[in-house]
Amino acid sequence: MNYNINKEINVIVDSRGNLIEGDFSKLTLPRVYETFGEHNDQWELIKQLEFGAPGQTNPRDGVTTIDPETWESGYSSINRNYIHTPNQKQWYYTYIDGQGQATGCSPTAASNIMAYWASNGYSKLDPTRNQRDIVMALRTHMNTYQSSNGEGTTAPGDIARGLQSYASEKLGKGPLTIYSRNLNLAGFDSYKEQINAGRPALQSYWNQSYFGDHTVTVVGYKQFLNRLGGTTARYLVVKNNFINETHGNMYVKWGTWNTNVMTAFYPDGNLDW
Repeated sequence: MNYNINKEINVIVDSRGNLIEGDFSKLTLPRVYETFGEHNDQWELIKQLEFGAPGQTNPRDGVTTIDPETWESGYSSINRNYIHTPNQKQWYYTYIDGQGQATGCSPTAASNIMAYWASNGYSKLDPTRNQRDIVMALRTHMNTYQSSNGEGTTAPGDIARGLQSYASEKLGKGPLTIYSRNLNLAGFDSYKEQINAGRPALQSYWNQSYFGDHTVTVVGYKQFLNRLGGTTARYLVVKNNFINETHGNMYVKWGTWNTNVMTAFYPDGNLDW
């Protein structure tokens, strides 16, 4: 995306505000902020939006669209699994005083799970056959609200409860017959267990080095093993939901965050951990 910083300099920045093309050498950071004038408070939001692929091999922030098999070394085998799900992105569902109001990462990511199960025996979870309707309904069930910069924000505890409440309403059965649970500080094996059972999950980050505070849909994993069976590297395969982002699978290196919470969901009965 092009930003005309002033009449003399035209630059292209990536999703984190880093320079891709152009010349910032004549500008300092305060001057960049100064040129945005009354819109300075929106610059941090702009930097969080996805305008292009991470597109890096072995990225420092741990997130890329490039399959890590292209650069990982020292392994003799790969333990992997993958689930095909939709890949819904956020959008601005309305505008308030010119500020777009984003649907929010948690209900958007969760809609991929509901649409997946709707195609696998639970069609009532997608009654209108329009995934955007699922997102908007989940916003209600998850108590998602708008922050001052237009982001859709969901409290962590409301994610699992919202999934359960939505499924209970659409399937017409009691919430206790629907499994939805948060697992704080979930380990890699917990995600593997869900994926191996054919159950996509959610991962919510705090201070992930690329996403920041964010929720994605976990649809797979890759675990690189050496000849003795030891792990050399681990990745989750996720569907991201940034506005203006068009990517399919993204790979997140295990541990590139401060905290993570897994939300497991199954529309029919309880699960053992």
